[in-house]
Amino acid sequence: MSTTKKTNRISSIGHSRYTSKIIKATALLDDTKTLLEFWDEGASVGENFSRIRERNIFGKSSRSRIEDELKIFHQRYFFDLDVASALACLVKNNVANEILHPILFYFSAKADRLLYDTTRILETYAMRGQKSITVDEMKREIHKFVDEGKTTTRWSENTIIEVTRHLMATLRDFGILEGGVNKKIAPFYLPNQAFAFIALYLYNEGNPGEKLVNHPDWSLFFLNSRLVERFFLECHQEGLLNYHGAGSVIRIDFPTKSLREYADVLTRK
Repeated sequence: MSTTKKTNRISSIGHSRYTSKIIKATALLDDTKTLLEFWDEGASVGENFSRIRERNIFGKSSRSRIEDELKIFHQRYFFDLDVASALACLVKNNVANEILHPILFYFSAKADRLLYDTTRILETYAMRGQKSITVDEMKREIHKFVDEGKTTTRWSENTIIEVTRHLMATLRDFGILEGGVNKKIAPFYLPNQAFAFIALYLYNEGNPGEKLVNHPDWSLFFLNSRLVERFFLECHQEGLLNYHGAGSVIRIDFPTKSLREYADVLTRK
């Protein structure tokens, strides 16, 4: 398999400002799975993208639309060949959407600070017992971001409307929201296999033990540390990982550090 160093990308929880790129690409679940099914693990990202352009596997009439999608896909999933190969393995082995979609959502949110932070706002809504969010409420949250100078430029009203619309569509497609015009926060189900895959990614990013249990990224799935610990215990019982906790001393080990090899493990569970 072709290898490459992981490329640097700005973390969604870093100091980057919000962009309006969500307008050009929502969840794109069908195209994502088409791309991963087509993916050649023996080729580089550039070589794969060249083949995708040549064959137009998405069936797009506009070349600029293909380029927009490839740029988004690169930011979400192809910044690291181990991640890309692992996702391709899951798709090619027909892993259930209930496992795949949360993983794709996680990497999409990590690649877009706006999507990440908006999801965490939904978590605060859910924690205070609010089960729905209207378009106007979401638009007010976006207005706050603009007024606080968190966007790359001062967005026009039309841009705010389009960002709001595409953001809510993205969250609906990933299963975080549900419903028509006015959305409800969906009763989200995170399978243990998806949790374990994301946990290994975070572990490899330098988050062992207690840091892994308390990582802020779990809030994307509305999980507090108590619920995260429960997930680790269930994954331990299923043989997906080893979890040992004694007070503040927590040890977590995985059968491999390679996401690609771990994807193989998950497809056999």
